[in-house]
Amino acid sequence: MIDTLYLDLTSYTKTFNSLSPQGQWFCSRIGKRNYPIQECDFNLLKEFIIENNPKKVFCNSFYGDSLEYSNIVNLSKLCKELNIECMIFTYGSNLNTDLVQNLLDNNVSFYLFSYGIENNTNSVVSNIDWDSIHNFLKQTKNKTIIEFIGYQHNLIDLLPLLKICKQNNNSIKITKGTTFEDGVKNVFNVKGKWVHDVIYVSDDLPYQDEFLHDVTEAIATYSNLNLQHKDLYRTTLGFMSLRYFLKNDQGQDIFNVKVPDKSSIYKLDLEFNNEVFISSTGHVFCNRESFEVFNNCLCNDWDNKARQYIVQSFNGFLNNRHRKHVKDTQFMDNVLLKNIFYFSKNHEDCTLEKNIKKFYWN
Repeated sequence: MIDTLYLDLTSYTKTFNSLSPQGQWFCSRIGKRNYPIQECDFNLLKEFIIENNPKKVFCNSFYGDSLEYSNIVNLSKLCKELNIECMIFTYGSNLNTDLVQNLLDNNVSFYLFSYGIENNTNSVVSNIDWDSIHNFLKQTKNKTIIEFIGYQHNLIDLLPLLKICKQNNNSIKITKGTTFEDGVKNVFNVKGKWVHDVIYVSDDLPYQDEFLHDVTEAIATYSNLNLQHKDLYRTTLGFMSLRYFLKNDQGQDIFNVKVPDKSSIYKLDLEFNNEVFISSTGHVFCNRESFEVFNNCLCNDWDNKARQYIVQSFNGFLNNRHRKHVKDTQFMDNVLLKNIFYFSKNHEDCTLEKNIKKFYWN
């Protein structure tokens, strides 16, 4: 029985978020990574959904934006016919009003990631238009949940955004953005130019991590806070965090990397918890960790650097302050290698067409 089906429909999007897998993983942090542009086969998806009849379908693309999927309307129709809850996650890559209305007519709901409004709209994610976002919120009303990701520079946007939610009956979840060890994250453009850094919010935010469907009390609370404008700039700490990451696209993806088979040593436990993940490559996974590692390994910026990055002698700053080499070694041993050996050896058995009715982990 599948409760939730997570669909990575397409790797195409007009937007770029360097804080997402598009721009970073544990061995890469500079500019757009080299991942394949592709989309999931709709006929196979349709067969899978009809056969397994999940309760919920969440369309949240790993590299791309689900609103760019060529069959997104057909998928929404299928979910409506089967009485399946369908939610589409987006940064706002394709907010065509006719497309959005077709999806609304098919009972789709939306989950919009936001790093700010108006002048801060493009502070993290490039190629987003605030007027389009604003009109989208007016059009979708209570069918949209906004996840606001807060850093020091964009907290000033929370009060006006809450007022927009009140006007349109949108829901909102207020979260704090993650950072690296020293509380900063570097923002790059698609060509790898370091634009500025975003800074972590150390204090808990009012209503943090709550889904607010009625924002009346939140508006009152944030009206009483003295949130100030913060400039965006490149920080010294950002440079210290960044200087160990040199872009190098000379490696291989997960299907072509030449590693000896040590799957007997690094054994991957496949644990199914009523959730299934399908990648835009057409591969099926029973947990989020394997799904994310597999997708990250589709880029060619990791395999040559991974071992070198971990075994090299770090200077005193990194050794004594960050202990990052220890964390990455643990990640390699406990997560990465187990998935690499398994999916390099078994990727043909993990394809969607071979797992319509019977799953490889059973």
